[in-house]
Amino acid sequence: MVQLSGIVLEAGSDSSGLPYVTIINLKNKRGTISDEDGIFVFTIMKGDTVQFSSVGYKNQIYIAESSQFLQIELVIDMHTLPTQVVRPMPKTISALRQAMANLEIKDATDTLVANMAKAGFKAPPVHPTPPPPTIINPISFLYEKVFKKIQEKKKKTKMLDEMPKLE
Repeated sequence: MVQLSGIVLEAGSDSSGLPYVTIINLKNKRGTISDEDGIFVFTIMKGDTVQFSSVGYKNQIYIAESSQFLQIELVIDMHTLPTQVVRPMPKTISALRQAMANLEIKDATDTLVANMAKAGFKAPPVHPTPPPPTIINPISFLYEKVFKKIQEKKKKTKMLDEMPKLE
């Protein structure tokens, strides 16, 4: 048995330890977490592989050889997402329709054709541009999904009631 103890830090910083880092023995899938100060104590078998992971950081692997105090440094793993513009909902239906009509929706076939050309393949035939999205009226939606089904159910019940009963 090997007792690992130590602290988990952010690589390249002089800050205190990283709290609540997940520490897993990959062989038997058992683990623990570091405390609020990044300190941990973990007992495993010699030669077991231990993985240190935390959201926003790259995983770190350690193979246990002997009982010792470790200083594990996790490297930041950050992905920047493209900027998105959030606008308020238009106040009128005509303004909403106009905003929907002005949306630029990139067709997936454009991306497919470009990627296949880069890979040296001939792209499949491109389908015609789909029609613009239809704005659904909430009243007609409710009619189709709720009221129409209720009417159909009443019609079926009435038909069952009118059927002659076998005695």
